[in-house]
Amino acid sequence: GVSNEGWRAGLLNPEGVGMLGYSFGGYGLLRTLGVRLNDAAFARMPTYADLMREAEGYRGDKRVRAAVLFAPFGAELFDRDSFDCIDIPTFWIQGREDTVVPYAPVRGMWERSLRSDRYLLSYDLMQHKVAPNPSPAAAQKYSFAGGARRWDDWVWDQRHVNSINFHFLTAFFDGYLRGEREKKAYLDVREPEGRKCVYRMENGVPASEHTYWPGFDPN
Repeated sequence: GVSNEGWRAGLLNPEGVGMLGYSFGGYGLLRTLGVRLNDAAFARMPTYADLMREAEGYRGDKRVRAAVLFAPFGAELFDRDSFDCIDIPTFWIQGREDTVVPYAPVRGMWERSLRSDRYLLSYDLMQHKVAPNPSPAAAQKYSFAGGARRWDDWVWDQRHVNSINFHFLTAFFDGYLRGEREKKAYLDVREPEGRKCVYRMENGVPASEHTYWPGFDPN
């Protein structure tokens, strides 16, 4: 059950849940959405096969109405034909240079989720830190290569990454969970590649060639 008492009162809707999962948490979220494991996964972990196997008719927890997957692990463990169970909106976020969870298999899972109203945000030159947290004080005395890289990306500033993530995820959850349809305009960009976007305003109004992502400032 879900408590709806105290500070939670009026804030929770257990029948309209939005979930996020990062890395191995993304694997868990895909399992929650009903994506099945393949035979290779059971052969790889035979001791836990009975614990890992879902009931025959399981197709996901239907209380989850929208999901965000940050660099989800486990593409090689999933049945390629089971992604049609994802029939809710999804937002996928992945670094193109990820050496922990490679980009191509994640994009393949996104492509196979044909029944989902889905989006994919790809960070060029980024590794696995698509949902970064600040490095603890104890780690900040070390060089980047000597320890800080466990928390930080080689190229991307984590405040910039989190700001971009918050922007898109707010629009995604507001649009799909809260019914604020106008927020979806922030997701439907005219030019999918950020580096190709053109910022062109005339008297405060977007010109015809303006393709900048809605909500983003110049540069």
